Amino acid sequence: MKKFLLIIISLFITSLSFAQSKERDVRRFEVELHIGIASTSFLTTGIECRYNFNQHPWDVGINCAFDFYGGRIIAVGDYNFARNKNSSFFIGAGVGWANTSILNIDEAIEQCGDSCCASTQDCLFVSPRIGLEFFRHLRLTATVNTYNFKEAEFLLSLGVTFGGGRNK
Repeated sequence: MKKFLLIIISLFITSLSFAQSKERDVRRFEVELHIGIASTSFLTTGIECRYNFNQHPWDVGINCAFDFYGGRIIAVGDYNFARNKNSSFFIGAGVGWANTSILNIDEAIEQCGDSCCASTQDCLFVSPRIGLEFFRHLRLTATVNTYNFKEAEFLLSLGVTFGGGRNK
């Protein structure tokens, strides 16, 4: 965990060198539909609505996702590197609420022998993420989903973005 935090801090410090470079104008709003594979819950689907800051490489938004174990709604933010290129790197994080049974799976298997018996519960959801955006409309994202800082799962998702792109 210390190595991960050190990497995040060094990436933000590196991003300061890009802060003064002129970014191209982008459309303010974009909507992304994504599908992914998680380490514990197999298939995940979701939608994310983002606001792009015009002269800054930041975007913020709301992400709603559903998987086999439940659903979540998250406030997200990303820092985009080299947003004026055909492919760009981004790093971000999200914090929100999840209604999931992932925290009760071991308990359910012990009591009734099946993970489907696990009851859902509300919990804090935190998700650091990194990714690549191709052609300004295709996003490949790697995320670590953490639930109440007790359980974590790795998620790899592919999304198609509508809106965004160059402001003509």
